[in-house]
Amino acid sequence: MLDAYRRGGFDLVILDYKIPRKNGMEVAKEIAAMAQSQKMLMITAYAGIIDPEQKPENMKIIGKPYYVDELIETIRNLTQSQPQLVKM
Repeated sequence: MLDAYRRGGFDLVILDYKIPRKNGMEVAKEIAAMAQSQKMLMITAYAGIIDPEQKPENMKIIGKPYYVDELIETIRNLTQSQPQLVKM
């Protein structure tokens, strides 16, 4: 997973907490160590058990189930300096 990140230049990284091999928080911390300013969004059913103090500064968390409007607004807020990312 991190190999793909290293190859690309991403405006936003979207993760889930439950992923193969590592959990999404571990991956988020590794990405933040490589690029502190990287914007990240975690969409997860485990939002209630994640310690907000453990998440990277540039990461937002949305719990499942979520409203599409909430997802779009969160992406807009995270990428407001890059409005070309969200096209509707």
